[in-house]
Amino acid sequence: MGNTMTHVLNASQGSPAAAKTVQGFHVCEISGYSHHRERPGVSGRSPFFSVCGYEWQIMYFLRGLTDTSYKDYVGLCLQLQNKKDDTRVVASVKLSFVDLTGSSPHHTVTAKFDSGRNNRISCHLEFMKRSELEASPYLRGDRITVACHIAILKEAKNVADVAGKCLA
Repeated sequence: MGNTMTHVLNASQGSPAAAKTVQGFHVCEISGYSHHRERPGVSGRSPFFSVCGYEWQIMYFLRGLTDTSYKDYVGLCLQLQNKKDDTRVVASVKLSFVDLTGSSPHHTVTAKFDSGRNNRISCHLEFMKRSELEASPYLRGDRITVACHIAILKEAKNVADVAGKCLA
C-alpha cells in the first residue's frame, strides 16, 4: 500500500517572545485519491508534524463515514498526538484544500481547537461534498493538496492559567 501522504513543507515557527501567538504551517499531498475514495472511514494520515513543540497529524476521510449523514462528504481531522503533561492547548486551526492552478481561492474551514474540551481532535466531517471536490480544481492528477495553519493561542496547566508560555 505505501505512503500516500507526502510532507511538502513545515514552515518556520514564530517565537513565543516575539508574538502573542506561535504559529506553524504544514502542507501535505494526498495522492491516489481514486483508490482511497473507495475505503470508508479513515483513508489515511499525514506524517506527524511539529508546531510549538507539539506533534500533530491530519487524518482524512475520502469516502466519509459509512452509514452516517457524512457518507457523501470528504472529511478532515486534525489530531494532537502528544501533550506536555496536563497542559491544555488552545489554538486557532485552518484546514484548506489548495487550488494549485490559482483559479480558485482555497476551500477553508476555520475552527477553535481546545484540548481540554475535545479530546485532542478537531474534525470537519463535512469538509466538502465529494461530488463538489471531484468537479473542483482542488483535485488534480488524482491528488489533493491540504494546508494546515495552527496558531497556538495559549498553553495552560489549568483553565485559570491564561498566561502559560509556549515552550518550543
